This record gives sequence, structure tokens and C-alpha cells, in this order.
Amino acid sequence: MKQEMTITKQEPQVAPFLRPEQKYMTIEGVRTFMQKMCGYSLSKSRIYALTMNDEIPHRKGPGGRLIFPIDEIVKWIEGDEKKEVV
Repeated sequence: MKQEMTITKQEPQVAPFLRPEQKYMTIEGVRTFMQKMCGYSLSKSRIYALTMNDEIPHRKGPGGRLIFPIDEIVKWIEGDEKKEVV
């Protein structure tokens, strides 16, 4: 009895917390993203403190809601932007 072996090309996987069409994340998205990308476990209050001190890239969205541009957050994590998380 012969067994056939098939090799299939796997498509690159996109992290479940990041949809490709998204450009911005909420605070909860940033918390999950930071945990998955680099192991940082940030509280909401710490993220608020980083935004108040203008240490993390962010914008004000509709209704004054904080949103975080994904591409700038990735650069910030990689060290291209000023970063200080304590």
C-alpha cells in the first residue's frame, strides 16, 4: 500500500487580533497587541499615562475617543519612535 504525500504551500498567517484592513486600534487592541508582539503587559491606566505624556503614538477619534495608528505603534515598538515603558 503506497501512501501519497502532498505538500501544500501555507499562506502567511495574520495575527487574530489584527485585521489587515484596520488602520487604528483601541486601547484594548493596543493592550493585546503589545502582549502578543513583545510580551509587555500594560494596564489601561499605563496606556493613558503614556498618551498624556505623548510617549505613545495616538490620535483622538470620533467623540474624543483614543485611537492608535497600527503602523506607528509597530514603529514605536521596534524602536524607530521614542519609547519608554516602565
